[in-house]
Amino acid sequence: MYFAQEDKNNIARACMVKVEEYYTYLETSGRLYLYRAIYDMYYRARTTRGQLYISGINGQYLNLDTADFRNLIQHLKSLATKSRSAFIPISTNTDYKSESQTRVARGILEYYLKDKKLDRLIDLATEYAIMYADSFIVLDWDVNKGRTVMMDEPKDDEGNPILDDNGKPTVITLKEGDLTAKCYTPIDMACDYSRRSPRDHEWYIARDWINKYEISAAYPELKNEIEALSDHVSFNNKDRLFVYNQRDSLNSDIVPVYTLYHNPTAAVPEGRMVRFLSPEILLFEGPLPIEDMQVKRMTPSEEGESAFGYSVSFDLLPICESLRKLYSTLITTETVSGIPILLMPENSNMDLTNLADGIKAMTYNAANGKPETLHLGQASQQTFELINLLKDLSQVISAINAVARGETPTNLSSGSSLALVLSTAIEYNSSLQRSYADLSEDIGTGLINILKTFAHTKRMMSIAGTSNKVAMKEWDKTDIDTINRVTVELGNPIQQTAGGRMKMAEDLLNKGVITDVKGYNEVMMTGRLDPLIEDSETELLYIRQENEELSNGNQVYAMVTDDQLEHIRRHKSVLYSKEAKEDEGIVTATLDHIQEHLDILGNPQYANLLASLGQAPMAPQPGEMPEGNPSDQVSMPSGDLPNMPSMPKNPMMEMSDGVNQE
Repeated sequence: MYFAQEDKNNIARACMVKVEEYYTYLETSGRLYLYRAIYDMYYRARTTRGQLYISGINGQYLNLDTADFRNLIQHLKSLATKSRSAFIPISTNTDYKSESQTRVARGILEYYLKDKKLDRLIDLATEYAIMYADSFIVLDWDVNKGRTVMMDEPKDDEGNPILDDNGKPTVITLKEGDLTAKCYTPIDMACDYSRRSPRDHEWYIARDWINKYEISAAYPELKNEIEALSDHVSFNNKDRLFVYNQRDSLNSDIVPVYTLYHNPTAAVPEGRMVRFLSPEILLFEGPLPIEDMQVKRMTPSEEGESAFGYSVSFDLLPICESLRKLYSTLITTETVSGIPILLMPENSNMDLTNLADGIKAMTYNAANGKPETLHLGQASQQTFELINLLKDLSQVISAINAVARGETPTNLSSGSSLALVLSTAIEYNSSLQRSYADLSEDIGTGLINILKTFAHTKRMMSIAGTSNKVAMKEWDKTDIDTINRVTVELGNPIQQTAGGRMKMAEDLLNKGVITDVKGYNEVMMTGRLDPLIEDSETELLYIRQENEELSNGNQVYAMVTDDQLEHIRRHKSVLYSKEAKEDEGIVTATLDHIQEHLDILGNPQYANLLASLGQAPMAPQPGEMPEGNPSDQVSMPSGDLPNMPSMPKNPMMEMSDGVNQE
């Protein structure tokens, strides 16, 4: 029988068999030792206590760790995560309700990513993925979080109240619950290792480490069995990355908790979720609570014909190990052989005298010769050349060049040249950045799906908008029920550098997109354009709401603060169907509303306000007279009229007039 089809009595035991098989595979395939080597190299300063240490059979080597490996991994992580991607919720429809829900969903995503620190968990998963080629984030619903909803008295299988140690009925506090998320390395995420691709997994078994007394408080019916557990099952150390810190030798209350997540398949139509502590202690069993898998995986690249991923850290590990040995050779050579040895002739009868201030004097017999110093050896020039060669090789393999590591090469002086070299490193690692974006999309979509399933009660939380404006918003799952997925828009590599952001801000300023200092500074500091287009998005959403009302034949009123021409252009789409044109109510409501916008544009009383809003009022038509009596519109000055100026006279005309008079 397929293990995921086992009944409730045997499912925990069947899952534990899968866990044991997974750790056996890690050991026999060598992956366990690869993971441990990466862990040891990455956190080596911790294991060596940040000191030089001695190695060798006779302690003849002095070792120095330079953290080249950690430095390269950290720079790879920085390139992948430094440009924060924008989450874009996608709704099933394009009506006003769905569009407004996308804005609520966007605020919820921002809230959980920033206030709940989910973005840090994504960064940690990126770091693990670069180190071990696979990392995982599990999204779940914790019923013990949030506000208290009610109190309950649990009962046993016979319907009797469960008593506590004092003989009183046990009372459990029921809360509204909230999202919980955890990050895992491959050592804590068992899977089907026989798969041929890391994308084909149908199930995972996650391992958590939780205080057993916290678990027993949540499951009082299993209190005695749970509190009797200890972390004594270590699979012969096959399940640990750091074998020098075994919990079974400590007085710890932490025990492993395993959870099976199985996708809905033909064999398991509803999926399955099983949580257990041991083959005998089952905590929960039932269908998968949401449609998609709650385990989100990040893999920088795939290892061909394998269920696991591949990372550049595998290639960097031997290079950095070689660098460590070469540095240790230099330290050993200079420490042991760099201190000179004093050579003294035989029977020289030398005497050393200590003077003031640490000055020393030596007397010797000139006939026997003066003392000399002996240097046993010095570091070879080939050692320095090999160190430089390996450093260059590590930069070539990881594409983390000197500029990306904060160094300025002597052959590059201009800012444009440095920016070009840095952009090359960013472009080379674009696949890692794509994996980071894919994980972010999976996390965003999974977060919304879980909230749509479990967020039954109204919740009050701070929603941060695109301009970082914080407002209190009450919401529940009905406010996001039309959101079906979340996409992530990758940031442009030019936004990752100060010079690139400055160039982009200047271009937007020249094109008139940025009109104030605040907008310029926003682009300069973050590279984000959302604050600049937020008002336009709000206007378009408002127009869409009006169009829905007009499509129902309802009356809508125009406001002087509306973008009049934009409203007119978009309102005419209401009549883009034969059915709408044949409906007198829709035609009348739409044309009347458009006429209101035209009246506002043509009203001289609103000319100054429209001009301040960047809108051009309509000029009056030629020959158009203001309403009312024309004489009432003419303003005549009071009092006597001024004398008209004397006009020049033509002398010839005066002569002509005199003849005629005669």
